[in-house]
Formats: sequence, C-alpha cells, structure tokens
Amino acid sequence: MPPDAPEHFFVAGGLMFAALVGLLAAAVARRLHDRGFSGYWGLMPLPFVAYCSSMMLLLNSQFETGQPDMRLVFSISASFLLYSAALIWLVVLLARRSALGPNRFG
Repeated sequence: MPPDAPEHFFVAGGLMFAALVGLLAAAVARRLHDRGFSGYWGLMPLPFVAYCSSMMLLLNSQFETGQPDMRLVFSISASFLLYSAALIWLVVLLARRSALGPNRFG
C-alpha cells in the first residue's frame, strides 16, 4: 500500500461528503420552496454549528494546557441546544404539507 493512500482516502471521503451536502441542500431548498418558504430557512442551524465547531477547537487547546474555561463549555452547550431547536424546527417545516396552489416559487 503506498504511503499516501490514507491521504487519498480522506480526500475522496471529503469530496463525497461535499457532494452529499450539496445534494441534501438542493433537496431541502426545493422542499421549502414547495411549502412557500425561501430556501434560506434551511440555513438556520448553520451559525450554531459554526460556533460550536470553532469553540471546540479553542476548548481543545485549553484542555491541553489543563485549564479549560467552563464558561466556554456552557456557551458551547447553549449553542448546541439552539442548534437542536433550529434543526427540529427545520424538520417540522420540511414535514408539513405542501402549499396549495401556486406560490412565489412556482
């Protein structure tokens, strides 16, 4: 097995994940348009994911020094709860009936 094989595996996995996210985003946008909502409603959970991800990197570096800031832990927890609420609301929007008749998206 060549030494760069694991690197190629992760690159291929990352490309497949990006394609999956793109296809899922297109499906969510179409479904939201079918309901009469803008596709931007599908972006509701993203700010919370971005915050949690960036703060987890910071928290990881704090754990390496042995002095984690507990306010940061609670902040990440609160952001995760808001992410969960936004995701549940998005699922509710996607699961409800389509809008009857034409809407502004066709």
